[in-house]
Amino acid sequence: MPCNCCTPGGCKCRVPKNDPNAEVESFDTYPFSYNMGYQVGPWIHRKYPKPMSSLRWDKPSNQYLADNATFEADGKLYWAGDIGWQNQTRSGTPAGYGSLTSSPSGSVFSGYLVEDWDGDSSAWLGAPGGTVPAHVMSIFSLEEKQDNVKRECQLWAKFTKATLFQDENGYYYYNIADWSEPEIIHSAKWDEPIGPMIIVDVPSKYFNGPDGVELRYFCTDPCGADTTDGTTWIINGQASYITESVIEFPLDICKSYGKGETTVNFQFPNCPNNMSFTVINKSEKMFVSISQSCGYQYGFGISFFYTGYPCQRPPDDCVPLYMNAYYCCDNLWGGYITQPDGTITCDTHWQVPPGSYFGEDRYNRVLIDSKTAIFNGVWTNYPSSYTFFQDCTTFEFWQDPTIEYKIGSVVVNGV
Repeated sequence: MPCNCCTPGGCKCRVPKNDPNAEVESFDTYPFSYNMGYQVGPWIHRKYPKPMSSLRWDKPSNQYLADNATFEADGKLYWAGDIGWQNQTRSGTPAGYGSLTSSPSGSVFSGYLVEDWDGDSSAWLGAPGGTVPAHVMSIFSLEEKQDNVKRECQLWAKFTKATLFQDENGYYYYNIADWSEPEIIHSAKWDEPIGPMIIVDVPSKYFNGPDGVELRYFCTDPCGADTTDGTTWIINGQASYITESVIEFPLDICKSYGKGETTVNFQFPNCPNNMSFTVINKSEKMFVSISQSCGYQYGFGISFFYTGYPCQRPPDDCVPLYMNAYYCCDNLWGGYITQPDGTITCDTHWQVPPGSYFGEDRYNRVLIDSKTAIFNGVWTNYPSSYTFFQDCTTFEFWQDPTIEYKIGSVVVNGV
């Protein structure tokens, strides 16, 4: 019987070709396993929750709302809607791995859990004051097998349904059906090279509500394109004042990637104790900072920021502070305020300083080859202009969003 050829790094397997004792080296052609550590959790495609980049800003409530937000009869906001996490790029949610206990047998069923609803019922499933109804949960369990006749690595799945109910004593239990017969949902030949990434669609006939469930497998190290000499990163989606879209390594930490400028307006009509004024936040240089990790416990990140000495150049004999050499990069920044007499004073940045940072959606990573990766995610950008308004007579109050969300990516080209 051959060894498992579907392991990270490959292996030597005795397989019955012309010579039943022939030894086949699979290292260069098949470094892959369905059970390898780089597997990303299954993704459930459904209408909600919505990614932050698709939300709308609501001035009366001063927050972002999804399009299934609900309101009181008088127009007051009741619930902001079903909103995903900050780096989410697609509508839906991951399918978490967990266990459910049935009643009365007390048997434990473990697998990936998928709620059988399409998202339209989110408002009363999750809204404040709502109740959790008796709903159906789909469970599926995965197993990797080796077929010595077909000479392939196979992914098998079995399914069951769990229905929440309440017994005569008022306790909630899951009524769980028997497992279905296992079926193969994907296969890969031992001796045929595959691409860097596989997307497996879980059969939709077992779900009632979600648009679909996918599993994304990665057959090369997603961190193979590392920050080594010669690596190039191409970015898009960052704030408009980040004008450089290419990052090259080895990294010059003092290189500027744009000139940050944000205008902040504070308007206080009919407020005798507050004077309206404007601050222009400026930074002559925007620096880059990297947050990179392998696997899928944490995502890939990058940010552009300002630092240095506010309103003055660093001294000629500047010595980098411990773990922060950016202070000696000759930057000039500050919040510049025009006084009533026309003079300009410099302070620290106000409210929305220049800045932009990217967080990866680790469920939407794409590998092109062993040296090229596309990290899809969401940029959190500080807007170029912002207004805070307060009328002390009418009690009207509103503000612009202090941050804006935009879908973007970082394409890493390795060496």
